[in-house]
Amino acid sequence: MKITTYTTTGTKEGEIELPLIFSTPFRRELIHKAWTNITSHKFQPQGRHPTAGQDVVADSNDPPTGQGVSRVARAQGGGGGRQGQGAEVASTRGGRQAHPPIVSKVIYKKLNKKENKLALCSAIAATASKEIVGLRGHKIEGIETFPIVVSNDIESISKANDISKILDTGVYTNYADVITLSQAELSQFYSLYHTPAVGASGAVYGVLVAFGMYFKDAKLALIFFPVPIAAKYFIPLILLGDLFFGMTKYSVGNVAHFAHIGGAIIGFILAYYWKNNQFKH
Repeated sequence: MKITTYTTTGTKEGEIELPLIFSTPFRRELIHKAWTNITSHKFQPQGRHPTAGQDVVADSNDPPTGQGVSRVARAQGGGGGRQGQGAEVASTRGGRQAHPPIVSKVIYKKLNKKENKLALCSAIAATASKEIVGLRGHKIEGIETFPIVVSNDIESISKANDISKILDTGVYTNYADVITLSQAELSQFYSLYHTPAVGASGAVYGVLVAFGMYFKDAKLALIFFPVPIAAKYFIPLILLGDLFFGMTKYSVGNVAHFAHIGGAIIGFILAYYWKNNQFKH
């Protein structure tokens, strides 16, 4: 069965073939059973205090039977309150429950895998029925086909208000996302992506990394920071600096930071290969 797909603006985009799962028969009783079982997973075990109903002093005089006197325990006291009233047992005021719930009772209901899978497939297939969706209380006026399939552009929407707008009106137009560029800005933007990069800094980084692999303790320094540092510390620091400036907006000038990192990787691979195979002849 084919279904119409829509864009985030509410226009028709095309048609797709629904998966085979939407041909699963509708099983209302099975869906209800699965929902009941899932709901039971939220239940909290309940129990009663072991001494519930025994917060009064009560005693039974055990009168003989046949005297018309109840043998239920009665509250003791000095002549006031509940003196003489039945207490503690289930049939008396303030007594314990006859059969209270226990914590060890198994309230976590289970469903076998086949029933669970069939219930899930049946629930998904039910979304393709306009009648069933309408019985759930949803507003379905003006909707031609079910289920409603929207293009992948909806995944780019991150605000709850925009999602609510689509659900309410079926249309999403966010003019705030439209960026207006002047002719000069557009020309500059075009030149940034179509101007060839010229330089040998990538190759220099490759030679520098290869040098550091052979001479780890050699002292290196920058011109504007003339402090000698061992190559095994100096080279990783400048590579981390290139990675930082390349991934943030703090780069100074048109520097190809990722070209430096790429050259360093190639230099490392070549130096590693030569170091392990130079005496294998």
